[in-house]
Amino acid sequence: MNKVPKVRDTSADTITIAWTAPAFDSGSEITGYVVEALEECTDEWLVVANTPKVFAKFGVKRDTAYMLRVDSENAGGLSKFISVPGIVRPMEKLDKPESTVKIKPEVSRGKRKKTGSRNGKWAGLNGIESFRSDIRRPKIGMMLKSLY
Repeated sequence: MNKVPKVRDTSADTITIAWTAPAFDSGSEITGYVVEALEECTDEWLVVANTPKVFAKFGVKRDTAYMLRVDSENAGGLSKFISVPGIVRPMEKLDKPESTVKIKPEVSRGKRKKTGSRNGKWAGLNGIESFRSDIRRPKIGMMLKSLY
């Protein structure tokens, strides 16, 4: 096998991986693939799937991390295992919601409301109300001159 296998899906207790068939089969047709898993805190690789296809879905323990590898098999025997990169931890994926709810804020659209303040007023802009101050602030240089 020449391309790295990839995790395609997980659930709380299953993992699905996929890979591509090897470009070179040593003159003998590929008869199947062997998928092995190494459970965290163990040192023994276990066969979790034998399949003639270029993907496999297999059961695993909940809340357990795994290292995975895939090997192709033909009349000449097994090839060299290729590992799935990293550690795989099965988990449920959150589904996309079937519908969305739009919430409209209740604001006055474009109307201006004056306040009792002399230096500021409420101004509506594109349906969003905000406070706008008309106070002009002096430049920093002018403030420094007045201090000396």
